Amino acid sequence: MFCPNCGIEIKNPEAFCPNCGTRLPQDISVTNDVQEKQEKSATRKMPQEKVQPKAYREQLGASVHDKAPRNLPKPDPKKRKKSGAGKVIVPVVVVAVAAGGFFYVHQNKKMIDLNKFYTLTLRGYNGNGFAELTFDSEEFEKEYKDKLTLNEASARKWAEEQQDSDYADTIIEAFQDYDPVETMCDALENNFYTISPNGQLKNGQTVTFECNSQELEDVLEAAFGYEFKDLKDYKVEGLEKVTEYDPFENLKVTFKGVNGEGTVELENPNDKVGKTLEYYVDEEDNLSNGDVITVELQTDTNDLWNEDAIYVTQTSKDIVVSGLAEPTPTPIPSPSPTPTTAPVASPTPMPTATPAPAEAATQADTSGTAVNVESGPALRSDFYKDGQITGTDPEYIIPDSLNRELTYSDIANLSARGLSFARNEMMARMGRGFKNQELADYFKSTSWYQETVSPEVFDAQGLPSIVEANASLMMDEELRLNGGELAIK
Repeated sequence: MFCPNCGIEIKNPEAFCPNCGTRLPQDISVTNDVQEKQEKSATRKMPQEKVQPKAYREQLGASVHDKAPRNLPKPDPKKRKKSGAGKVIVPVVVVAVAAGGFFYVHQNKKMIDLNKFYTLTLRGYNGNGFAELTFDSEEFEKEYKDKLTLNEASARKWAEEQQDSDYADTIIEAFQDYDPVETMCDALENNFYTISPNGQLKNGQTVTFECNSQELEDVLEAAFGYEFKDLKDYKVEGLEKVTEYDPFENLKVTFKGVNGEGTVELENPNDKVGKTLEYYVDEEDNLSNGDVITVELQTDTNDLWNEDAIYVTQTSKDIVVSGLAEPTPTPIPSPSPTPTTAPVASPTPMPTATPAPAEAATQADTSGTAVNVESGPALRSDFYKDGQITGTDPEYIIPDSLNRELTYSDIANLSARGLSFARNEMMARMGRGFKNQELADYFKSTSWYQETVSPEVFDAQGLPSIVEANASLMMDEELRLNGGELAIK
């Protein structure tokens, strides 16, 4: 480089030209080679550490401590001679530079290279990282234990410019009561800098460092005769890439039953992660449309984070109950009209003959109610709420229960026993055997029933979705009609 005043070539850059004494530009006082070494050292001193997002949120939410040393008095703003607001500090040095600091003479002040004593640590993951700045007070004490001394004249001049001589006396007394290194460390390690931005950091993003109190920086420089070389912008790198996963995105939530007595069922997401998850529901039954239930993830998200680098985006979700059918009110049968007694006429005597036996028109079912023979064994009056058989097929209680999903209107006229037999009718049509003797005898009396699968094997196979939905609908109504118990156990 060359001196801007006399033009002499300077091979070893210094603070001032050795020929004419002109002060050289400060930003070129360090050679590129030194800067390169500093930047490499900064990379080595910044460990990348994977932590939980919860810790990230807690640290971001921590309160900021007092910016000034606790042992220094603050000036009275009413007596201030001039504003203490200073210029924004422009960082000029890479964070966490290796040992071997540089000192420059500038207006009779030496330079403290703060990058020697701060370490920037990045935590979290790419896209959701945060930075933490740590001051090494032990290293600072080793470096400046025998170098820092109080310059009373300089400190007094600064204090009087801020307020008055009384304030200056107070400042001097405060500095005299404490060790210079302890005072400096107390200031520098107590949130001296703010990192911006901090949170949701990603690789390639630049963070800057700004001094939180220009007044504090000024009084320290005046008291000890040093200037601070502030921190340079830092480019984020090394944050680990992770996979975000929403455990509720593909969770299937189904509401069944009628309004006021509904239930909820969960079906895990059909993916590698989702199949391993466990959920909890705060309300599972007696649900009504409009109710809000909370589904919580029970699986430990730390395991997913530590083992598979998977970040779970949420652990609970509120869901509004909907889709429950309205119950159909039970019809009240109209009273039968009282028959009018017809007058009895005296019959004319006829010749006596042996009468032919009358053909039976009806036969009694197990309940004692007369049933048409043509109705077949599948239809019984006790299957219906009002005792009136309304089935359309003599062989089946509900003929198409295997082929379509039923609604409440399809079963509204059935009694609790009728619902139990209709529900088991679907299983019988699929060949299931029955241990309950009443059910077994009933289906054996039909023309279509053939037992092909034992109850144990059948129950372990699972049901088609239509059959499962219809069985659930009929069971819910059966329980409602029968006081919470099954009609046939």
